[in-house]
Amino acid sequence: MAGQSRQARWREANPQALWAHMALASAIKRGLIERQPCEVCGAVHGQDGTAIHGHHDDYDRPMAVTWLCQRHHMQVHAVLRALKGSVARPTAPGGHRR
Repeated sequence: MAGQSRQARWREANPQALWAHMALASAIKRGLIERQPCEVCGAVHGQDGTAIHGHHDDYDRPMAVTWLCQRHHMQVHAVLRALKGSVARPTAPGGHRR
């Protein structure tokens, strides 16, 4: 593993995610799926250098994605990383922890 790039280590550790990403990229390239505008801000792929990403909530469903601009995609992953490090606890009405 020494000498591998961060991306190479991620690909090796996440084969299901890699498969989903490749399947989606192939479907886009073949014209089976069209990128949609960002579901948060409405940005369109290719306008003003904007890249729209397909975010997978479930890697077993590679064509079921949320379309997000790079900015909002990175925000989603920042939230997911933060949640991964914490234990989800129910919140009572009014925002108080139970």
